[in-house]
Amino acid sequence: MWLFALVYTAGLVLHHGVLGAVVDGWPGVASRWCAVLVCWLAARRARLMRVKIALVAAALTAQSGADTLIGVLAFRGVAIPFLSPADVGYVVFCAGLLTAVLVTGRRELAGTASSAWLDILVGSLGASSVLAVVLAPVWAPALTAPTLADRAVAVAYPLLDLFLVAATAGIAAARGSRTRTGRGWLAVGMAFYAGTDVLYALQRTDGTFVPGRLLDIGCVIAIAMIAMLADRAARTRTVESVGHHERMTRWTALAVRTAATAAAVGVLVMGTRIRVSSLAVTLAAGILVTATARTLVAYRQLARMAHLRRLESTTDPLTGLANRRALIADAHTLLTRPEATTRALLLLDLDKFKDVNDELGHHAGDQLLVDVAARMRHHLRPGDLLARPGGDEFAALLEQADRAQALTVAGKLRYALAAPITVAGSELRPGVSIGIAVFPDDGEDLSTLLRSADVAMYQAKLAGGGCRVFDASPVA
Repeated sequence: MWLFALVYTAGLVLHHGVLGAVVDGWPGVASRWCAVLVCWLAARRARLMRVKIALVAAALTAQSGADTLIGVLAFRGVAIPFLSPADVGYVVFCAGLLTAVLVTGRRELAGTASSAWLDILVGSLGASSVLAVVLAPVWAPALTAPTLADRAVAVAYPLLDLFLVAATAGIAAARGSRTRTGRGWLAVGMAFYAGTDVLYALQRTDGTFVPGRLLDIGCVIAIAMIAMLADRAARTRTVESVGHHERMTRWTALAVRTAATAAAVGVLVMGTRIRVSSLAVTLAAGILVTATARTLVAYRQLARMAHLRRLESTTDPLTGLANRRALIADAHTLLTRPEATTRALLLLDLDKFKDVNDELGHHAGDQLLVDVAARMRHHLRPGDLLARPGGDEFAALLEQADRAQALTVAGKLRYALAAPITVAGSELRPGVSIGIAVFPDDGEDLSTLLRSADVAMYQAKLAGGGCRVFDASPVA
């Protein structure tokens, strides 16, 4: 394939643009058909991307067939009409590449966040707006073709180039792809082919195109590149994680978004000074709208991430209750409020919890803690704070509660935990020892209240369980 491409290139250079069918015409055709063969063999061998590579192979087949037809007609000296079967082949080629991108993108980007889709849209619109300005000289002649069919084909060429460039930019802007080679290899070949075809369209429009020049090499190289990279992709046996490429991919996406937004601003500014096509202006305006939406989505994502991090740092991962950090922060707020007259702190410790871990395993102990937390949460008032400082200890800060009310709540909690709990096939009746300290009599801050409640809970433990209220009076 590359040998034929090299011979074709050498023939064009040595003949100074005079197309010779034997020397440089047929090597170009042979190079294209070699690329087709490589692609079909790659599709047969592929495991992960067989459908995609088969679509690319079909597209290359259509393109090579069109080029072969053009070569045969040129060799026989037959004039090539503008609308011919070769035009159909070229259109099918571009459509096939785009279909391959869509088919693969649908699978690889399934479940992708809206921000990634906005990145793709920004990149696609940015490249399209710039190319719409570049292709402005091509649109007018295309729209004035004599027949409807001629106009359709003439418009299809620059439009497909626009789509190819848009797809290439969208691939570059996409992040979070599940395969390392999934779409990148196709983007390289598409970009090269689209660039060559755009130059060809511009030269045809201004009348400077001459067959057999070095520009013809671009198409051959692009097709060979697509076939080579398709063969490389077919050798991929496993889906590669992009974890170690994530940083580079994010920088690429950011660079594409920035360049696309700058291009949109440039097109709109240019439109105030010179005549710019309505298509280019519309695409540029679409970029600004999409970029604004992307910024809003990014802001919401950052706010959500910050909220989740705060939640993770203040939540016990096992029971979902507040952890020690949240207890300290929330208690400080509750105890320093002007309306905070009387509050009570209950410190609860499960009896014989170590025996559950030793006999049934730690997974059973964890399940017991989860069930106990759910029962206690159900029997507390909406304004009360329930936390798990650690281990098998729980703390409940009661709002507007004196000693009598605290004892009532403690009794409800003991009654709730007296009902059997089934864990790992065993029926358990977890006992609980509760120490009670009242604000502000037993402490004016959480640290003092915790020490007082801990003393009361220890006394309850010594008594075999139950509730004890902290008593600071000396024992006679």
